[in-house]
Amino acid sequence: MSVRLSCLVAVCLSLAFPVAAQDTSGDAMTPRQFFDLGVTMLREGQPQDAANVADALLMRAPSDASALILRAEAAIELGDFTNAVTFARTAYTVAALKNQKFAAARLAALAQSQLQNDTRAQIWLRRARQYAPDALAARTVAKDYQFLRRRNPWSTQLRFGITPSSNINNGSANATSPLFSPFLVFGLDRNARSLSGFAFSGGVQTSYRLRETQTALTRATFEIDAQTYALSNTSRFELRDEYDASVALCRAISDVALQETCLAGVTPVSTGSDFSDATLSFGINHRQILTEGAQPTDFDVKFGKSWYGSAASTYFVDASISHAWQIDDKNRISAMIRGQRRSSYAGSPDIDTTEMSARWNRTRTNKDRFELGISLRESRSDTPDANYSSVIYSAGYDFSKPVYGLRFGIDANFEQRDIDFSRFAGGPREDRTLGLNMSVAWDGVEFYGLRPVLNIDLRRNESTLDFFDRDYRSVGLNLKSSF
Repeated sequence: MSVRLSCLVAVCLSLAFPVAAQDTSGDAMTPRQFFDLGVTMLREGQPQDAANVADALLMRAPSDASALILRAEAAIELGDFTNAVTFARTAYTVAALKNQKFAAARLAALAQSQLQNDTRAQIWLRRARQYAPDALAARTVAKDYQFLRRRNPWSTQLRFGITPSSNINNGSANATSPLFSPFLVFGLDRNARSLSGFAFSGGVQTSYRLRETQTALTRATFEIDAQTYALSNTSRFELRDEYDASVALCRAISDVALQETCLAGVTPVSTGSDFSDATLSFGINHRQILTEGAQPTDFDVKFGKSWYGSAASTYFVDASISHAWQIDDKNRISAMIRGQRRSSYAGSPDIDTTEMSARWNRTRTNKDRFELGISLRESRSDTPDANYSSVIYSAGYDFSKPVYGLRFGIDANFEQRDIDFSRFAGGPREDRTLGLNMSVAWDGVEFYGLRPVLNIDLRRNESTLDFFDRDYRSVGLNLKSSF
């Protein structure tokens, strides 16, 4: 780890003991003087003597954070990293002062790194970052974290967020729509129309480095994403009212058999969890420099399974190849070819999707970043509405300098999708989707090395069939690592 032990002695121990007036009268040493003696011994290369001083202080007060930090430092100098972790962890738990928590977390991170527990060391560095006494200490923590990230065979990212949404069920924006024929117009029940509520999402993406050479890197990957919902009061009341009205109409039928048939056909009141979804995947990623001086080429394959409403819905295999060309220090072009086969547990025909995309990234003189992209997608299946061709245009702009402490990013995309045959339209269908996303990150706000990011998503789908008109509006808060 890129930290010198002598530096930790100078920094951590100087932060360990709270500054206060001490009574120096008499011949007996005060606890502060005894502690200072231990620090001096440690600096003069006498870690065992320093450990003895710390042990004596801990016999007097087992929850003395300063003595625990001294003992952890001495254990590190003695190469006793397991006990160093124990002393540092205890010091972090009992410490009441910010500087003490920082010193304890730094020592725990160093000891864990010496034990090759890089992931645990990274967690301790995030704790240290939270209590960093100044900007220089915070930057040093980030530098050590990046060192461990490069060394650690495991790489893990967590995602979670809460998002108010205007359309949690992917419902229509219209109350009526022609179905199966332009001359048959139906009223859509409340379940088929957009329902508002809250989305609760979370995910884990982790990979393990299997093999690394100067020109190649191979990783095993695992990813899980899940999302569930809670209906808004308005949507919940509207669903209940529609259900009660339908039941009342059925009960008005005098024939008992017809009444029971009618009641059996009434759609139950939906809950947010009925629209929940999750995806689990395993894969292999291989990155290879194919020619000297070139950018690496990525080969990726994934096998996964998806759930909808707590029931298994599909399983899939996904493969892609991507490459980038660094034109100069400001311009970069990347391209990707991707294929996927998705199969249904319900026995529906397979869906085969192929996609080709290209992107141009430019870094401006002021460090702002600009991006343009285009994607061509083909989906082939015997399932109606899954056989289509589409082209997607995208653009993005990230501002490098914060404005009043806020850092902005904007992304926009437009998709033209042509469906060969829609069973709802009785013929071809055309969809046009416009999406806009704005991210706002608080540059000066941080929680354990994570910054809050506000995401605003707007999307509108206009279809030649009213049933597929969609409106989405959501505002979500996520956390993003600042180093």
